[in-house]
Amino acid sequence: MVGIMQPYFFPYIGYFHNIHAADVFVLCDQVQFVNDSWITRNQIYWKNEQKSLYIRPQIRKPSGSRYNIDQVEIVRGGNWRRKLLKSIRHAYSKATYFDQIYPFLEGLMEYHPEKLSEFSVHSIQKICDLIGIKTKIMFNSDHLMQVEEELEDLWLQYGEVNPGIEKRQVRVLEFCKRMGADHYTNTIAGEHLYSKELFEQHGICLSFVKNRPVEYLQFDHPLKDFVPNLSVIDVLMHVGVNGARSLLTEYELV
Repeated sequence: MVGIMQPYFFPYIGYFHNIHAADVFVLCDQVQFVNDSWITRNQIYWKNEQKSLYIRPQIRKPSGSRYNIDQVEIVRGGNWRRKLLKSIRHAYSKATYFDQIYPFLEGLMEYHPEKLSEFSVHSIQKICDLIGIKTKIMFNSDHLMQVEEELEDLWLQYGEVNPGIEKRQVRVLEFCKRMGADHYTNTIAGEHLYSKELFEQHGICLSFVKNRPVEYLQFDHPLKDFVPNLSVIDVLMHVGVNGARSLLTEYELV
């Protein structure tokens, strides 16, 4: 089973469900960058009316309005890492597993690559290692990059058999074929973007990862006040490594 996703910045636990569900998971930065997406930000718990705070890396973007994720640089110097860690410390210093998790996050911040995607891929891989996800993670596989280079011609070829097919479906179908994969998994948000019938025509089973509601105690607040879908940082701070592992199966394939 194969999955593909853009590298998000400290994503929520549902993102790790998607990785856990696959045998091979490809993180790809060869697609168009979208401003104010989860590629450049996430949320942690914060004691204010919104009960959350956005955390962001400092980045440099190329000129123009259309460019790929791999063209976005992350600032190596400056003090944004120190400020981000300060925010995390302020938010979670009284969390149950702060002493276990904060040094791990400090270690992630010591990685100084050129690209934002490289930083996020490194963090995602390390978090997977920490919580015991055994999925093989690839970054921009050669097959996927070849498909991207040939996408315009492939789109025309597929369109002869399946008129109106969208490029996103061509990309995934052709990648699965070149990987020798007969099962592709996507987030539940992709239900209206990908057709099971179309994939079946090409000999590929299509499944969607449907996340179950995940709740846990955030500090001493009752569950009725739970703030969902925060960064995995929040999960780790409140339930620890073992607790995060127990939440990895809180999904179903549909």
